[in-house]
Amino acid sequence: MKIKIILLSFLALLIMPSTRSQVLIGLLFGDKLNNDRMEFGFNVGSNIGTISGVEGSKFSSNLCIGLFLDYKISDRWILNTSFLFSSKRGVRNFGPNDQFYPLPDTITADYDSYRILRYIELPVMMSYRFTKKLGVGLGLDFGYMRKAQDFYSEDNANGTIYVSHDIKSFINRFHFGVMAGLHYRFKGDPGAQIRVNYIHGLTNVYRQEYDRTGYHRSVQISVTIPIKFGISKLKEQEDS
Repeated sequence: MKIKIILLSFLALLIMPSTRSQVLIGLLFGDKLNNDRMEFGFNVGSNIGTISGVEGSKFSSNLCIGLFLDYKISDRWILNTSFLFSSKRGVRNFGPNDQFYPLPDTITADYDSYRILRYIELPVMMSYRFTKKLGVGLGLDFGYMRKAQDFYSEDNANGTIYVSHDIKSFINRFHFGVMAGLHYRFKGDPGAQIRVNYIHGLTNVYRQEYDRTGYHRSVQISVTIPIKFGISKLKEQEDS
């Protein structure tokens, strides 16, 4: 029964807009996926990172949102999984050597540039809790690229000029990396968590035929919020 519920959850994510589908899954399955062994809820955070090999670039900060499902193997060992429906990665302030298309004459040398790659991600981690609050973990990160765009902006006397380019054809569809993390759990049954994970990409960001090399390097800071009404409902049923 639990496997069917999980499969239905992921199917809903694929066929509905992300925010509404996550709320719907929480309302329908919160009381089924939260018990003594499992914790289920929302995962909201930020990817702070860059792409290696981009000269003069700066770190970018991008939103990631999704769901998490933790399975308690024992009091110490926890299997942490997430489905990040929207996970943005990228780099900012890259130079002309890293552009895929020439800029129009209206853009001069004094511009801001952003490369944003949007992924669906499935991070899987095995964590060990030293105490009820603090734990560390190691795992793998799998991603599928949905969109890839370069954005440019520049202020001049007439206002702000915006230019964007679709670069999806230049980017590798699949991302794979290893990750290590530190997790802090707040009081509660279940309690919210703060997770700080470092993700080290192992697959080239760019497609092989374009003779470029770059890897994702990022720190993912996220908050996991359990669906508490599911636990409360179960407890009320047990008490009655």
